Amino acid sequence: MEEYIIEVEADTLKEAKEQVKSKIPNGLHLISEKILSDGKPKTVKAIAETLEKAYVKAESEIPNNAHIIKKKELSAPKLEKISFESEDDSKAQIYIKKQVDKTTVVKELQLTIQGRKGFLGIGKKLNQYCADVLHQAVVKVTYKTNARICAQVGEKLTNWPDLLAVIQEIKENPLSAASLFSQYPHQILFAIISGKIENPSYFDGIPFVSITKGILDKARHYIETPPIPSLYSMFGLELLSNRYVVMSNGEIGRKSESHINGLIMQVAGCLKGRGTYNINDGEKMAKYAYDAIIHYQNIPIVFYFFTLPYLESVISPKEISIQKALISAYKGVEGLILGMYDELGEGEVITDERIVSKVRKLFGNRGK
Repeated sequence: MEEYIIEVEADTLKEAKEQVKSKIPNGLHLISEKILSDGKPKTVKAIAETLEKAYVKAESEIPNNAHIIKKKELSAPKLEKISFESEDDSKAQIYIKKQVDKTTVVKELQLTIQGRKGFLGIGKKLNQYCADVLHQAVVKVTYKTNARICAQVGEKLTNWPDLLAVIQEIKENPLSAASLFSQYPHQILFAIISGKIENPSYFDGIPFVSITKGILDKARHYIETPPIPSLYSMFGLELLSNRYVVMSNGEIGRKSESHINGLIMQVAGCLKGRGTYNINDGEKMAKYAYDAIIHYQNIPIVFYFFTLPYLESVISPKEISIQKALISAYKGVEGLILGMYDELGEGEVITDERIVSKVRKLFGNRGK
């Protein structure tokens, strides 16, 4: 896949992004971009004995490619004399250092009048000191550099292997590659939750197409309003919306209904060969039905199709949960099995191939 780098510079970040877009040739697209400089004004402060020295010090910290917007004097230098008493020179040094802040320096400390020890404390006088302290100049300089962007440009992605290769090349989290994510949000989120980014063959057979409202609505139909076989819907049989729950151990539990389990067991081809079962053994029927749902969910194209509504809901926050994605898929698969019940002829069962064919039709038989 053809790729190359575009570097642009402009007064603002918005202008730089527009330049990147204008430089992308037809047939190529923006894969990722790295902001080298945001173009926003920045400030640097400096402290020195004089205003001139403070400005020189501040400007020495400004990048060579920047231009100064504003200089501001925060405080002018000022010399001050401080007189005080202390027992000796060492304590006088400690005292005067406590009286000044980080912008002030002690220029000179002098003993001006020698004290007296006195007799038994009577007539004792402390030493008198005078300190010259300099309150240094403090300045602030505001500067600005141009906004700079380094962009990776490549061919329009048309298949899973190319997308997965780009994701693996991105050193940072692929969710942070804004342009790439904006173009392929469902695909990138699914690649992450599937855990198969380094296994491109897993995605064989999954259509690499734009996810339209029509596709999402079809998936939501099976998830949110699963079709019940006509014979049973006449008696008010329905599925609980909260039938899948995340348990305390992190696994997903299913609240089952015996009639639904029986329907799934009748038509799920993956359950054939397990021998006879007792319809009164509710626990085993529930397990077998759940096994069938999980079996068909594990087919990549099925898993992808029925996670799409969930992925659509988390595109903005980019906060994905494998449990919630699985619940979406389990609900969809269960609804699909029940919806296909009426499509089967006598003695027919739902096979992997039949499920894949059905889901591909729901995608609109669109290419890989």
